[in-house]
Amino acid sequence: MKILIVDDKPANLLALSQALSDVNANLVQANSGEEALKILLRSDVVPELAILDVQMPTMDGYELATIMQSHPRTQHIQLLTKGFHHVRLSESQKDPGRHR
Repeated sequence: MKILIVDDKPANLLALSQALSDVNANLVQANSGEEALKILLRSDVVPELAILDVQMPTMDGYELATIMQSHPRTQHIQLLTKGFHHVRLSESQKDPGRHR
């Protein structure tokens, strides 16, 4: 099994690679959406699964996923997105026990 991991942060690529080390898979890494597309268009790399960071500069994981789903060569690849969104909490949300 081939798994493509796409993340712009080297520490995240390392952490995911280590987390997947027990899986019998060939891991391929890309540090951007653009690099991932170049890898995917090579004839020898067609992963069964792609793990995409949704927050990357230039081309984020959502844009990469859209391109992958529209291309015949990559539309069969299972996609898993990861990422965190900053949410600003109001004071009442920070302390649910606090009443107005």
